[in-house]
Amino acid sequence: MMKAPAFWSAPADDFSLPRMVLTPPAALYQFAGQLRHSFSQPDHVGRPVICVGNISLGGTGKTPICMMLAALLSAQGEQPAVISRGYGGSQKSPLQVDPARHTAELTGDEPLMMAAQLPVFIARNRPLAARLAVQNKAGVLLMDDGLQNPSLARCLNLVVVDRKVGFGNGAVFPAGPLREPVMQALLRADVLILMGDALHNKKNEHETNQNEKNEREDILALIEMAETCGIDIFQAQLKPRQIEPQQMIAFCGIGRPEKFYDLLEQSGYTLHSRHSFADHHHYTAREARDLLALAARENLPLITTQKDMARLTRPNQMSTPSALSATSELAQQAQVFEVEAVCDEPERLTRRIMDALAEDRQSHLYTSP
Repeated sequence: MMKAPAFWSAPADDFSLPRMVLTPPAALYQFAGQLRHSFSQPDHVGRPVICVGNISLGGTGKTPICMMLAALLSAQGEQPAVISRGYGGSQKSPLQVDPARHTAELTGDEPLMMAAQLPVFIARNRPLAARLAVQNKAGVLLMDDGLQNPSLARCLNLVVVDRKVGFGNGAVFPAGPLREPVMQALLRADVLILMGDALHNKKNEHETNQNEKNEREDILALIEMAETCGIDIFQAQLKPRQIEPQQMIAFCGIGRPEKFYDLLEQSGYTLHSRHSFADHHHYTAREARDLLALAARENLPLITTQKDMARLTRPNQMSTPSALSATSELAQQAQVFEVEAVCDEPERLTRRIMDALAEDRQSHLYTSP
């Protein structure tokens, strides 16, 4: 998978040559998305669907939010399941992900990681994945990364935004990181979840004014638009489940590696070095051996993300014996930095979700799981 080009992170008023050259195809991309929504007939599969999506490409925290929502729903006696496209995997037909048998090459790394904790169903065609989940007694479907996919009727659209990263140059792909214009996405949103430290909702007015100066302008504009549209706004953060601060060699292949490194340092770790790979990267034997050699030479432990460990623990069985040996050894030696999404107002979020489920169940004919 490609890394985001530098001009995507430029200020919104920076009209670089690559951005200008890519503006016409960006307009076509945007128009195609609008047509898709205009002419699609959302499918009802007999269960409430909660969509968790984002406006920009790259890691905003959708997967941890999905797992947080699954925990909230389970605590309310619901039977949640995730439905996913299986991005990065080769599987096309409907499949329930089994972390004991399947590989990241088959299912994608995020579905494989989530399947260790809750039922996950994948298919390129989301309604087919949803129907398989219904057949397996799912009560509520969490549609992972589905904001731009109109194929399923849903009772709630949650939009996840990384408040530190924002929307980069504000342009639509490929001229920028946006999947669609911000306002267009907000018109379909019911809930906005801002990932990262809350900066705008402080008790002290002076503190509020000071922190608003530190907030990104595009995030301030997003909050204002969301409030105007009547969208419920929540704050959430990624927090480590267990902390053992020490000096580490960190490596990852995720959408925003700096988020991983920043969280490590905020948790008290000292990073000897950082080794970044493209999102969803599958490690080669040479890369694994290089990391192991560095750890041995410096006498320091390795640390990586849960997503990376999913790819390392279940490597492609078609890999050479040398590659399997190296990646397996890397998986054994590397520590996993486990994180979870934590909402600042879990009771209010739970009420919002349960109200949406109740309303949806009253307005449609559903069968019990």
